[in-house]
Amino acid sequence: MPTPRSSAPKQRRERARLFLARAVRMPVVHYLLSGSFLFLIVSNLEASPASSQAGKVAPVLFDAGDIAQLEREWADQHGFPPDRREGQALLDRAIGDEILFREARALGLDREDRVVGNRLVELARFVAVAPDDDEMELERQARSLGFDRSDPVVRHHLVQMMELAASRPLPSDIPTEEDLREYCDSHAQELTRPAQTLLSHVYLSRQRRGAAVGRDAEVLRDILRRTGARPEEAAGQGDPFVRGSRVGPVADAQLQALFGAHFSAAISRLPTGQWAGPVVSAYGMHVVWIHERVPSYSPSCESQRNRVVHLLLRRNRQERLAKRMTTLRKRYLASAD
Repeated sequence: MPTPRSSAPKQRRERARLFLARAVRMPVVHYLLSGSFLFLIVSNLEASPASSQAGKVAPVLFDAGDIAQLEREWADQHGFPPDRREGQALLDRAIGDEILFREARALGLDREDRVVGNRLVELARFVAVAPDDDEMELERQARSLGFDRSDPVVRHHLVQMMELAASRPLPSDIPTEEDLREYCDSHAQELTRPAQTLLSHVYLSRQRRGAAVGRDAEVLRDILRRTGARPEEAAGQGDPFVRGSRVGPVADAQLQALFGAHFSAAISRLPTGQWAGPVVSAYGMHVVWIHERVPSYSPSCESQRNRVVHLLLRRNRQERLAKRMTTLRKRYLASAD
């Protein structure tokens, strides 16, 4: 039966609404929207200052309870409390994030950015009495509940957008040949490639084997030597290891981060091309086969041109962001006096 003409415009509008609702969830659209909003942020930062630049602002204040919460979150993530330096870095970061979040709201990005809008719709659907309401109503409900101010995902997204805008690359950031040579000369040690090791290992879990783990590892090492097992054949003779049986090539610092300082130090003394160990790690015991050791070397500046360009661009962005944050911090923290 033909659709009445009077209802056709309404149906077209509904189809368009559904299409847009689907479209804003597509990653490529998010990318394009992010690029558009970066341009918007930059334009506003330079041409139309946020409210914080127009007059006195509410100060950013963190009390003892706020600081204790930051330290608890750190301890939950790392397994130990932060030291004084780490605690100060946590507080500095929290203050900077709060300033950027307020600046984003002053620029109206929390209402214009559809990534924020979509997140608020999701939150409203989760808690709403009427989850079948249209998206505009759900977003309104989320804002009335304060999710646009309290949700950590929204806050993190807006802070990231502000950081990207404040540190955006400029044409003047493109390094010259002289800049590249000067950086290579002054950062020779940083650009040197450290010695690396490529190894395979068979893992035995301390949790699974208890006090027998050391004996089991020695028995396994002797069996692998006696049978002439190759590393690819031996992987299944131990316990499952989340990072796999082949590691590297990696530098000593990476080995230490992955397995612990004792493991890294022991690896440096093992012979190549044979089963050795067992070696203790933070996880248990390992019977190890060293495939090769790549010595440290200093590549030419030209051979790592792309890396140096990237490092220079990153340095320029970080300096620009730091300068911007210094200006903002003076304004917000001065308001506390």
